[in-house]
Amino acid sequence: MEEQTTQVNLRKASVSNVGECVTLINSYASSNLILPRGPKYFYENIRDFVVVEVVGERPEPKIVACGSLHVLWEDVYQKFGLESMEVTEEVFESEASIVFDQAENRFHTIKAIMVATLGS
Repeated sequence: MEEQTTQVNLRKASVSNVGECVTLINSYASSNLILPRGPKYFYENIRDFVVVEVVGERPEPKIVACGSLHVLWEDVYQKFGLESMEVTEEVFESEASIVFDQAENRFHTIKAIMVATLGS
């Protein structure tokens, strides 16, 4: 029996990936893990995104993950009339806080990207 090879690629996202990225992100948003995003957001920020695609299982590569890093400039506070983007300890540690969930999601995303780039 012939063994099928699966290759995982990490690459810059393109405009043609917007639909798949919206579907991926909003599937996690429906579970309240992250905020939902519409196509407009992706079209405006596509240059910040990378995608992880699996090649070999289908004729066309399948996108299995996407992510971005958006740089906030040091004057972001002044531009938007904010003095600080921090929250009080009470809010940070409250039942409604999702910072620990977000940190865990980032941790798993970083692990996935490392596996995709370095191999298992």
